[in-house]
Amino acid sequence: MLGVDHVFASDPKFATNPARNEHREELISKLEEIMVTRDADEWVRELTAKGVPAGPINFLDETLADEQTRARGMVVELEHPLVGLARSIGNPIHMSDGGPTYRRYPPQLGEHTEEVRREVAEGTT
Repeated sequence: MLGVDHVFASDPKFATNPARNEHREELISKLEEIMVTRDADEWVRELTAKGVPAGPINFLDETLADEQTRARGMVVELEHPLVGLARSIGNPIHMSDGGPTYRRYPPQLGEHTEEVRREVAEGTT
């Protein structure tokens, strides 16, 4: 399917899953050489056309700009005191009545540590 049968089909190092695991570094190196020959959209189209589940792995900025992510209303924007408008991914589950609300900006490391400790100590969690 990838046009690389000549690379893998006759090589016993890649004939079985245990053999592929044993020669994993070499396998990954060879696959990387092949994968860089086309862009992700081309690979996804070819793989899905052959019945192989496939999709791109996006960086956060790509995910936030993705047409499907935006169409599903999954981009959450909240004002953050240090960075201004903070955008992140919301819950993918949408319910006809209710659902999640977004009231707080993404916390800084350790920002709520004392609050959580106090709640645990008081047994209010």
